[in-house]
Amino acid sequence: VVTIFALVLVLFAVRTRRALVAFVVVMALGVLGQVAFGAIQSLLALGPASFAVTASVFRAYGTFGKPNTYAGYLEMTGPLLLAVGMWAVHRARGAWNRYRAVRESGMGSSAVERREFTRWAGLTVLLAVSGVASLAGIVLSFSRGAWLGVAAGILAMLMVSARRLPILRLVVVAVIAITFAAGGVHYAPTAIQDRYEQLVSQIRLFDSREARVTPATFATVQRMAMWQTGLAMYSSDPLLGVGVGNFNYRFTAFHIHSGFPTSAGQAHNYYIQALAETGLVGLITYLALMGTALATCVRTARAGPDGLTRAIGIGAVGVTSAVMVHNVVEDLHVLNLGIQLAAVWGLAIVAMRIAEERAHVARTRPDLQAD
Repeated sequence: VVTIFALVLVLFAVRTRRALVAFVVVMALGVLGQVAFGAIQSLLALGPASFAVTASVFRAYGTFGKPNTYAGYLEMTGPLLLAVGMWAVHRARGAWNRYRAVRESGMGSSAVERREFTRWAGLTVLLAVSGVASLAGIVLSFSRGAWLGVAAGILAMLMVSARRLPILRLVVVAVIAITFAAGGVHYAPTAIQDRYEQLVSQIRLFDSREARVTPATFATVQRMAMWQTGLAMYSSDPLLGVGVGNFNYRFTAFHIHSGFPTSAGQAHNYYIQALAETGLVGLITYLALMGTALATCVRTARAGPDGLTRAIGIGAVGVTSAVMVHNVVEDLHVLNLGIQLAAVWGLAIVAMRIAEERAHVARTRPDLQAD
């Protein structure tokens, strides 16, 4: 209900381009606060012992209490900030060129252009810093699912930002993929190498009932046991599942590994959890929702008539893609994160609506200046 309210609020409250930019600025300030807090936690080793990556580096978790949820919040914001930041760079460059053309006329004559450039430069710096900070926060969270999600989000942004066949983007993606396949990750810090190798091991499918639990394999076996218990729930009622919210309550009756008789709180795979609780009906409905949201964001990114609209669309595509991929190993629909996701979708819808209204006004009332 809160998520729907957030979406409706954005749709009705944001009516101008200034409001769009102001909304993104508020998001940027929130990200800066969370990343600063998370960096302090990580570098000063302020988290619980279970969050220790090395003796001196802990996983960042911000005010969310859990690193994966913290990283999920940054995933739902960072791609949008980066995309709108690129648009702001273009606007700042244009403002600088206008200021440079008139500055020789004197301070008074160039005051308007100088103020305009200062505003755009400030916005560009804020969005660029917050966008990069979001990526740094995701790294410090050491959330393997978030790493995978943000990589997918950036790839989706690169693909959708091309108006024609994205040859250069495909080449960049191919180079990155080949680098990883050739062992490029081994040049990263040891802590990142370890998390990457754990991510690969957790994606690999195996029968958890036959796996031996050791301190090194605990997380991997536990996650697979959660997945397979969820699938066992689904098998008991493929159409409707065991009921919304019943994954934890029914876990003991379906658990398939004696070492994990109780739930860890979630299935660590939202698609499996949706199958377990709501069956095929629920999963198909959820996939339809995500597919519709992604298609809407892609339309805004590709068909937007101006730079801001396309930038918001591209960022929303990155956010949605990151969430869809990260949900393979996590549940990001917790702690009201749906509010953030719904707000991003709302911005993509509103940006396109405002752009279409401006275009209509320009065609029918050229004497009016739409905001």
